[in-house]
Amino acid sequence: MTAVRLRQVASSDVDWIFEACQDREIQRWTRVPRPYTLDHASEFVSAPTSEFARWVVESVASGEPVGVISIHDIELRRASIGYWISPVYRGRGFVVEAIGLVRNEIDRRCATGEITVDVMVATIARDNAASRSVAERSGFEVSRVQFGPAVDQLVEVETCVYELPLLPLL
Repeated sequence: MTAVRLRQVASSDVDWIFEACQDREIQRWTRVPRPYTLDHASEFVSAPTSEFARWVVESVASGEPVGVISIHDIELRRASIGYWISPVYRGRGFVVEAIGLVRNEIDRRCATGEITVDVMVATIARDNAASRSVAERSGFEVSRVQFGPAVDQLVEVETCVYELPLLPLL
């Protein structure tokens, strides 16, 4: 049974994104501005993004938005993925399922020749056990440990680079 769907970010998302980004864990493990203001949320929703693609993760059962997932960029056939989930929705497997949906979207775009991606990559702070667990449950494996670019209180930290090879479509 499908628990989540992906949809485009909309102007109606400003308030819940603002509320979610007040969470200490989202502020600790992502690059959202600190303090995170309503203007930041409005800009995130309305301004053109430098990311390749981003979606709201939405609960199918309730229709409520639960998080955000994005492909930051695609470089050298590698799609860099990032995600966060609102505190009240953590631990339900929503992000693992959303990663599967993003993978399906990448496969679809590869099949049409729009993009070429061989690997999805997630760079996660070594101390971010929750996000590392999500990546591992989604099939990612650690390819290396490095210093930066994930942040903890705006300080570069040791990170694990996770990779998920994508099989070519037959």
